[in-house]
Amino acid sequence: MGTKKLIRWTEQEWDTLAETVVAMRHNSFDSLMMLAKRAQQQLPKDRQRSQASMQQGLGPLQERVLQKEAEIRSKASSVSQLESKVRTYEKSVLSPEEVLETMTEKEIADKFYSGFRDSLTPEEVLAVFSAEVLLASISTGDLAAVVARRLVETMAQPVNVRVSMPEQKPSANGNTAPSKKRKRVAVIGVKGDIGIQIRQRVGHVCDLTYQEVDKLRAENVPASADHIVILSKFVSHKHRRMVFQVADPRKIVEHFTGTTELANKIEDLCAT
Repeated sequence: MGTKKLIRWTEQEWDTLAETVVAMRHNSFDSLMMLAKRAQQQLPKDRQRSQASMQQGLGPLQERVLQKEAEIRSKASSVSQLESKVRTYEKSVLSPEEVLETMTEKEIADKFYSGFRDSLTPEEVLAVFSAEVLLASISTGDLAAVVARRLVETMAQPVNVRVSMPEQKPSANGNTAPSKKRKRVAVIGVKGDIGIQIRQRVGHVCDLTYQEVDKLRAENVPASADHIVILSKFVSHKHRRMVFQVADPRKIVEHFTGTTELANKIEDLCAT
């Protein structure tokens, strides 16, 4: 006499069942067992368990359901708080700039992201944000997929290689040597002795200036610098927008990490 095969659900199948059960619980007072029995009907026949088999353990399903319901409650609370804040702002006499100053990055994204996404063109985004900032917001997996596709396209086409030599000028002893102009780099948003530390580190490769945010005005934004680095974790939305309005966005790079990484970034900018 044969025995029925024991079905072990995969992680993906547990997730699928949990999503269905959570949706069903909003309109039903049935037990988790009954809901799971009905929810598994969306699975192929050969992946459905008998009632006796299901009674042996629904722990993974219960954990997922509790986690998803907790996430729903958290999001509902967040949305309610955000809508209340927005209603307050709609009745306020504050300017749009002052309203934005009181909202966090996450609140702005939750409320306005879909509208931004539908109204902005790729060209407008590229005109404001540097390639480095945009790439930092893309997952490694997505970037790898783009690179792989580019490699396949490149391999399918003939490659023309053009080599350009740097301009040379005679040196003091009559020999020719490449001439490279020192670049001007401005760092905006320094605190404490960060500016001194960075100048000691990269002063040999560029002409470095730095400014504190509370002393920054539209008229003294270093728009003529070759590269402008904004220390984004210290700079407010207001000052960031001012820099992008006054200077060429293509010159602007945003930096989010520490001083060592900042020095490395400036060296890389000056090397290009």
